[in-house]
Amino acid sequence: MRRLTLALLTVPLLLGSAVAGCGGPEPAAEPQLRTVPASSLRLVGEPGPDDRRLTVRYVAGALLWDPAPVARVEVDQNQERVIIRVYLTERVPAADEPVPNLASVRTATVDLDRPLGRASVLDGSATPPAPMPHEAQ
Repeated sequence: MRRLTLALLTVPLLLGSAVAGCGGPEPAAEPQLRTVPASSLRLVGEPGPDDRRLTVRYVAGALLWDPAPVARVEVDQNQERVIIRVYLTERVPAADEPVPNLASVRTATVDLDRPLGRASVLDGSATPPAPMPHEAQ
């Protein structure tokens, strides 16, 4: 009788601890994010002198944070030139995480303080800022 009682007590304890460990994966921690400059900016279309909104294409890597890919856009505008810098939000990979060598092309909208006029549009990610290539829409 003693062996049967011990066996009956052991089975529920083992089942209880096995079920307790099956609660599913731990909730994911919030990812660590960083801001990086976008590169390879290209002006979409051929903006006119009255335009105050431009569209630029940029290349984004595999770590781009999709919920909010563009962290900020900086515009330095005067009569002769408009320098555009786009900053992206990326997830910081874990130390042992392999990062695939993948890229995607995305677009960002750039609002100007005043009409473009005859100003040249420059890529601020280049050093020094360089004329931004145009790309068909």
